[in-house]
Amino acid sequence: MRAPVLGLLSFGILLCVVASPRASDLSDTAVPIEINGGHVYVEVRVPHSEPLWFLVDSGAATPVNLIAKDTANRLGWKGTGQRQVGAIGGGVTLTFTPPVALEIGSLELPAERLAVIPLGDSASQEGHAVDGILGYAFFRKFNPEIDYGGRRMRLSMAPALRPNADAVPLRIVGKTAFVDANIELTRGQPPMTVTLAVDTGYDGCLLLDSPFVRKHALLDSAGETVAGAAIGGDTTSRRRMISSLRIGRQIVRNFSAVLSTDAKGAFSSADADGYVGGDFLRRYVVLFDYRNGRFALSDPSAAH
Repeated sequence: MRAPVLGLLSFGILLCVVASPRASDLSDTAVPIEINGGHVYVEVRVPHSEPLWFLVDSGAATPVNLIAKDTANRLGWKGTGQRQVGAIGGGVTLTFTPPVALEIGSLELPAERLAVIPLGDSASQEGHAVDGILGYAFFRKFNPEIDYGGRRMRLSMAPALRPNADAVPLRIVGKTAFVDANIELTRGQPPMTVTLAVDTGYDGCLLLDSPFVRKHALLDSAGETVAGAAIGGDTTSRRRMISSLRIGRQIVRNFSAVLSTDAKGAFSSADADGYVGGDFLRRYVVLFDYRNGRFALSDPSAAH
């Protein structure tokens, strides 16, 4: 499996922000996106550079957006300061750039520092350039609506629900977005209510954290161990079939879920039961309404 690209734990830093009237006056704008392996990418421009590709990652729980160390070096941006943060598989060290104004389509984001992160060979693993990551700081301000099938993303300071939207409460805890869902492990069994992090940086359908896996003895009917690699270190898991996953009225049936066996890192946390990712989300138009605490899934056939 491919682990979520980040899944960083939250941490506090001082921000240097310059007001941007173009961002503060935003009502609604749409930008094209690329979908690769269940991940969402958007073209970003910075001063004196060719266009860059940033991963749109709701699981990147950092108060600033991130830029790959190799890209920062290419742009001549020297990272200063250091902070160790938790990540999938372990931890990672970040440094920080001077304030930078990112442009996405016609939108100019406020100038603020970017966290410099070593992404290693993520581009080869992803099959797509990864110059940076738009995480919590982006989602909190612009409430993105991601139309996977239509390959576009709508940004708004005051998002509106589509007429056919199926909305459920969205909780932001430690800069991570959580929703309640129901899973039916085996057909005919009573469904279980679970709390899941909604992670566009995870390409699978459902990953269950190791404390939940142990509590419900899910490894008793699981397949062989699979090793993976993430930014914070190695991660291990097994797989088993799940009868259904439901969020609101939307259901995906009969799929293979990932069962974490990690003893450290984000997948070993008992703060939530697991992650829902791109293989579930790609079926819908997905609204992350941080402003109003709503997560909405819409039928893509009615998206245009």
